[in-house]
This record gives sequence, structure tokens and C-alpha cells, in this order.
Amino acid sequence: MPRGEERCKNPWNGDCDNTEIEVYIYRDGRKLPICQSCWAQIANLNVEW
Repeated sequence: MPRGEERCKNPWNGDCDNTEIEVYIYRDGRKLPICQSCWAQIANLNVEW
């Protein structure tokens, strides 16, 4: 992995390590990078922000 390359930190899928970051979300006061695949899944979850 090149230095400084971010990996997905999807809080609902701890196994994802995709580096193609689509968006960032704030959860529990932390800024988390989210990949395109995980973002599509999160967008369909019934969670309150």
C-alpha cells in the first residue's frame, strides 16, 4: 500500500479495506473514509445520523 493511502473504515463492515474512497462520514466524533461499495450499502441501511 502506498504511503498515505486511505482504506475504507466502514463501521458496519470492519472487513472492508478498499482504497477507492467515495465519501467521508462522521460517526462518534470521528471522520471515517467510506468506499463506493460500502457507501451504497450504508445508504440503504435504516440508521439515523
